[in-house]
Amino acid sequence: MSKIPFTEMGRKHREFIDRLQAKTAEEVMDRRHATVREDATIEEAIGLMLEKGLRRIPVLDESCSYKGMLSRESLLRTGFGQV
Repeated sequence: MSKIPFTEMGRKHREFIDRLQAKTAEEVMDRRHATVREDATIEEAIGLMLEKGLRRIPVLDESCSYKGMLSRESLLRTGFGQV
């Protein structure tokens, strides 16, 4: 339970929302990203995810169009969790 008084929490929440609304997506986005091509091996994708400390990685086709997202969860669901 928070030790911040309820009214103080409300004020901090409003300040946070005000700061966020004054920003663009470009100002907030994380530039430390990586992608993997759809023809990459699972080992390559996992290696990149481990190297970059990522929980998910966008998958692109040969024309660099977004195809989907590879996540730790999707790897575990399909049996690659032991890699």
